[in-house]
Amino acid sequence: MLPLSGSTMEDTVSGPPVPSVTKTGTGSAGKRTWLGKLATYLASFSGGAAVNDLSGTLGYHGLAGAIALLAVVTAATWIRGLSPRARLPRFALWLFLAPAACAATIAAFSSGTPASTLTAAAAILTIGAVLISRELQSVATVLFGAGLIALGAAAIALGAAVIVGADAVTEPASIVAGAAFTAVGAAAIAFGTAAIAGRYALFGGSLIAGGASLIVIGVAADIAVPGDTLFEAAFIVGGAALITAGAAFITGLHALLGPAITAAGAAFIVGGAAAVIAVAGGMLPGAAFVVGGAALITAGAAFIAGRYALFGAAFIAGGAALIAAGVAFIAVLAALAGTACIALGTATIAAGTAVIGPRTIVIRVRQAIDWATKPPQASEEPNTQPSTGNTDAAC
Repeated sequence: MLPLSGSTMEDTVSGPPVPSVTKTGTGSAGKRTWLGKLATYLASFSGGAAVNDLSGTLGYHGLAGAIALLAVVTAATWIRGLSPRARLPRFALWLFLAPAACAATIAAFSSGTPASTLTAAAAILTIGAVLISRELQSVATVLFGAGLIALGAAAIALGAAVIVGADAVTEPASIVAGAAFTAVGAAAIAFGTAAIAGRYALFGGSLIAGGASLIVIGVAADIAVPGDTLFEAAFIVGGAALITAGAAFITGLHALLGPAITAAGAAFIVGGAAAVIAVAGGMLPGAAFVVGGAALITAGAAFIAGRYALFGAAFIAGGAALIAAGVAFIAVLAALAGTACIALGTATIAAGTAVIGPRTIVIRVRQAIDWATKPPQASEEPNTQPSTGNTDAAC
């Protein structure tokens, strides 16, 4: 997702030149930017909702959400219109992400309407952080970090709930698993924060800590609930994959990342299969994880072989699977985990697009559409003319 120093994937995307901006929402030629148009559309929707007085659940919730999104888009438009040398744009990213992280953390320890409201607030603030990012790679990094922070908050809340609900005498393994879930959440938050802040030196330590915690969860789950071998195997294999990736970042041996990605894909497949088999209502998220795992295995193999176009395409497919898993989580009222999965999926798609190149993808898509919808060119048509050899010479 993030380019490795010295790798061939680094600097694959160059951001478009920043136009000189004369006033908020307009470009150098006085034309309204896409952010200005988006703010106008949101304002129109909010006004229409207020005038029509939408009834039922959609009405006031939809109006409040549209107004909040309008405020964030307006703020992002104004910040993008400032000079890059101004002080505010340097800290604007954290002005959006810090309250988003707080909202996600509180949502993780809440339930019902407050949890949904806080999750929506975190998502809207993250959208604001994305809108002020000028490059596709920056968008991927922001979404990736924000999704990990949200998942980390959910893991900490889950770990705390397991610890509180377990008996220290009869269920010590459950307490160990709860503590390990909390450690995984802390590692995810550390990794997400480091990714956004560009502190790549923290990647290795946070990955190793998270991987070790996952292995502890797998072992503790085997002790507490014997028989769930698929889930336990998924945690252990996933932990080993994270430890390998952390070692790759620390030692600089980027060749280890391919096997680590492949092992992570295997863990996704095993965990998805376990969800399909053993969890009620786990069919959709389990199937999404299986597809995502297959995409990760393909990405790992492509990374090992140096086929970076295939690597990017596999990331795009894996991101789509993560988004599907997020929608499935939201459907079963796990709003924070679902939103985090959608953010991670979107980030993965953006990263895959950055690896391949947006222009290359557009060209390939247009070529595929033209091939399917237009008649073949003259050079592509089969030659039905009979061969006219040199008959005079033959005679």
